[in-house]
Amino acid sequence: MESDPTRRRLNNEVGATAVEVFVGLMLTLVMVMAARPLFGELMASYQLRGATHEVFAELQRTRLAAVMQNNPQRFTVIAGSPNYKIHDDLNGDYYEDTGEVTIRKVGVDQVALTGTTVLTFLANGTVLTPGEISIANGRGATRRVEIGAGGSIRIQ
Repeated sequence: MESDPTRRRLNNEVGATAVEVFVGLMLTLVMVMAARPLFGELMASYQLRGATHEVFAELQRTRLAAVMQNNPQRFTVIAGSPNYKIHDDLNGDYYEDTGEVTIRKVGVDQVALTGTTVLTFLANGTVLTPGEISIANGRGATRRVEIGAGGSIRIQ
């Protein structure tokens, strides 16, 4: 009977020692900890991109609603927050009457909206005054959505 450890491995015995498992777990932990800052930056970048596309889509919906309902729609940025409001001007008087305003929030909490405070889309799809909305994340990165006089909406 031999007690040589190399001999035992050659006899098709399968398994890992506690030390091997521990070393493997420690290496995995070190790699995860090294990738953590990168993962945070990647998530912030995706959140900013998602929030920008959400604002873009909401502006498109507001413009389309103005055309379809044949009355002005106002998109108002609540500066420094992820909130905005949409004013469906049912009677066309450009004043916020009861039941005409909806306050909404971008789905990502870690962003803030700034820029042109009020964008009024007219019934023909154009905008009263062109402008832009900036979306910023907590890490200082920003993206812009520009609204042209003809009502065109672009992500910059």
